[in-house]
Amino acid sequence: MARIYVVLIFTLIALSSKSYASNNLQQVKICLGDGSPWVPYTIWDENLSKVKATDITGILPDLVKEIFSKTRYEYTISPMSWSKVMRDMKAKGSQCDVAISTSLKHQNVELMDYAFPLYKSSLGYFYTGSDSVWVDLSNINKNQACGIVGYNYEHFNYKNEINLVDSTSKALSLLSKNRCQIFLSEIEPILYGMEKGLYQIDQKIYNSQDNLLYKVTDEKAYYLIVNKQTHNAEAILADLNQRLTEVQQNGTFDAIKSKYLKSYK
Repeated sequence: MARIYVVLIFTLIALSSKSYASNNLQQVKICLGDGSPWVPYTIWDENLSKVKATDITGILPDLVKEIFSKTRYEYTISPMSWSKVMRDMKAKGSQCDVAISTSLKHQNVELMDYAFPLYKSSLGYFYTGSDSVWVDLSNINKNQACGIVGYNYEHFNYKNEINLVDSTSKALSLLSKNRCQIFLSEIEPILYGMEKGLYQIDQKIYNSQDNLLYKVTDEKAYYLIVNKQTHNAEAILADLNQRLTEVQQNGTFDAIKSKYLKSYK
């Protein structure tokens, strides 16, 4: 009987310690600055009137879960527009301890600390493997390009006029009809869309997607930002930087990426 009591006491102590540790983890409020899905990084049903964290899947939520899994923090994610994230992080009593993901280093560095890149997407262009279309892979500016209205092509180093259309579907259709030689884009979202059949394009384009080739010309970094107003901001930044380095070096990020994007090499 005494042995049973001893075992019971140690069990209660262990459970109590675990509960105490859990209750004393610092709560970190993460604001996701995406007003619309950015596949395959953030994926949700665009028909939802209000998007909750549980509605979002993709590379980014999985990556955040992995990063925080071995830290002394618990987190919640609140999706909102990037403009709202920025307003909140500048306000006193901010509800955003950490913000993800921005591609630009804003001027408000006195309010925010930028962590190491959260991830990097590939910049480049798509072209067809058709023998009827010649593409100069050594000089991007020797090719006639198409692109999407409103997209910033500053980092593509393309100096000529771009044939702009209002959707990815139309750009892919132009490419398939040889109306342009290359389609300037971030690579991963297009590959995911082709894999999942998201575009309103002729079925023969999907059937011949093995002939849809791409070339990566640069990378675009997306960052995680720590609000300097947050309690223990410097410690949070240091811990997250350490975890970001680990998941990049040990292959975890590549494993997460391949889960959602099988065709990227």
